[in-house]
Amino acid sequence: KHTKHFILLGWIPQKEEKRFCALFQKMPGVELTLESTDEVKQIDPPVKLKNHRLFRPFEYYVKMYGMPKYGEVDPTAFVAITYTILYGIMFADLGQGIVLAIAGWLMYRLKGMELGKVLIPCGISGAVFGLLFGSVFGFEHALDGLYRSVFGLEGKPIEVMSSENTTMILLVAIAIGVCLMILALVLNIYSRFKQHQIGSALFTANGVT
Repeated sequence: KHTKHFILLGWIPQKEEKRFCALFQKMPGVELTLESTDEVKQIDPPVKLKNHRLFRPFEYYVKMYGMPKYGEVDPTAFVAITYTILYGIMFADLGQGIVLAIAGWLMYRLKGMELGKVLIPCGISGAVFGLLFGSVFGFEHALDGLYRSVFGLEGKPIEVMSSENTTMILLVAIAIGVCLMILALVLNIYSRFKQHQIGSALFTANGVT
């Protein structure tokens, strides 16, 4: 004779515990039992990403490639910063960057496309690096007059098309790659320590060793 009874299982954020309990206390005949994630080992808790609004658009990529497990570091901020900077360096063009940022804004405002919010900072980054590298819609010396009249320079601050700078550009690219790999390893090690997986943090392929 249990046809009038049921059990409801679910997850709630820890900060909602008091409000959740207060709601159910008003319901007669309802019993409420709360358990922490440490007590429930057989089920992986769901993950809810929480980021600053500047980084939030890049949750689109994190969700697409794989959500972090409960207790791991949320990589959204890392993805947002590195992706935006690298995009600006690789596609540096003042004119195209501005067009991309406007297109992203229109995609989000008119169509509600999440990708549009990602294109806005990428376009701005491309425009900033385009200003630094002196490229406007593929014209590499369109801003030379600006550099001379405003900044007192003879030409572009960085001439990426010059063969004299090839070695420097390659070394900078390698240095950026090394730094990104080290940062990713550090984040992984921190996640393992945070989850009390000491052996994994120290001795796995992506650990301290």
